[in-house]
Amino acid sequence: IVAVLESRWALSLDQHLEELAHHHCEARSPQAAQWCLRSAEAAAGLFQFEQSVAWADRGLELLDLATVPDATVQCDLLIARAIGQRGIEFQTPITSTQVAFEAAAALGDRDRMARALMTAGLPTTGALAEENVAFRRDALARLGDLDSVDRWMAECWMLGVERVGPELTLAEHRRRIDSIAAHLDPAD
Repeated sequence: IVAVLESRWALSLDQHLEELAHHHCEARSPQAAQWCLRSAEAAAGLFQFEQSVAWADRGLELLDLATVPDATVQCDLLIARAIGQRGIEFQTPITSTQVAFEAAAALGDRDRMARALMTAGLPTTGALAEENVAFRRDALARLGDLDSVDRWMAECWMLGVERVGPELTLAEHRRRIDSIAAHLDPAD
């Protein structure tokens, strides 16, 4: 069925992602997890976050059944799942972000680490907020000198959640804003 559908929709695969993903999953094809990933990303792009999480979970389940799971696809599915979860509830704990970030770190892929970090929602109050800020601070340090838009956007998010105080002076806050602007300014 999958081969027939792919042939029939060859020029419009992106318009039929869910159908193709469904049939790949039913057939347990070697590409099923990638089709789930494509469907999860497409659903998130349409703000269908519950559907995005469902497709990511389905892809992760299929990878669990694989003899040798593709760690890169698994990481991307974890990132897609974290994006969906953030879309469902913006103030959720950052567990899914941490799992996706660690999967990217295991690959040694700092670009994916930065993408995973961008899935963190806003911290809530109390201990969850402290955990969120501590995780973000550690994750940014682990990104090091990576020069990517996601890394600098994560730095912006960090400035949004940190508070000026003994650990972050107003002068340091301004210095970091200037550094972010210098990296994100399209005139450069």
